[in-house]
Amino acid sequence: MSVVIVAVLVASVLIGLGAMWIRRSRGGSGEGSVAAKDLLGPVLTLTVLVLAFVLVAASKSYDDARNAAADEANAVSNLYESAAYAPQAQRQQIEASMACYARAVVHHEWEIDNGKLSPVVSHWSSQVRTAFAGVATSSSPIFGTLISADQKRGESRITRVDESQSKTPGAIYIVVLIALAMALIGFALLMPTTGNRPHIIALVAVGVLFGLVLLLIRDLEAPFTGNVTIAPTAMSHTAERLAAEYNQHFPQQPLPCDATGKATA
Repeated sequence: MSVVIVAVLVASVLIGLGAMWIRRSRGGSGEGSVAAKDLLGPVLTLTVLVLAFVLVAASKSYDDARNAAADEANAVSNLYESAAYAPQAQRQQIEASMACYARAVVHHEWEIDNGKLSPVVSHWSSQVRTAFAGVATSSSPIFGTLISADQKRGESRITRVDESQSKTPGAIYIVVLIALAMALIGFALLMPTTGNRPHIIALVAVGVLFGLVLLLIRDLEAPFTGNVTIAPTAMSHTAERLAAEYNQHFPQQPLPCDATGKATA
């Protein structure tokens, strides 16, 4: 999509300038009609409004993804720490699962743009719920706290994954690109054929500006794969810390996963 955006805008400017130079070579010297200008003005205004609306929505989506990523890391840490009050067998299983879960998120469910959950990460979610069954039968008072922490983790994960995919329909990009192409070509045709250097500079600047806005929107809608990507800093730190603490608590029982979070047993 980024290549298409750049190609359409560059082609529109070149076509418009080419048409203007052809008009000049045929003896045309004046500006276009007032009626044509009045027609292009509303088209450009509507395009700007649509872009502004989409940019605001994309910014909100990006912020939601960033907040969800941070909330998920905190929820994983809280669940791990709350497990310290569970019976020993369930504590070991929950803490191991959360340490491996954090690794799996970083390596298997971060750089995505399709909104799909990774089965590697989901495996550790299932392991935690299995451990909860043992906590429930033991009548431990920590059971409710563990359930709440895991619910927060699950909600944050779903939000993070859901916000990884673009929410703007492709039809909107098509309409905006068509409108921009019409406006750029139209304004090029309407500019004077002589003494028009400032007009050409302004036309190119407008094309570049709109192109940058469109590319920014595309990047904001791909928060984990775009040029303004959200790094897994919080989850990476959580994975490192939980693995270190687990190895201290259970030195004779290695984590049931490799460095990327894949189950080894």
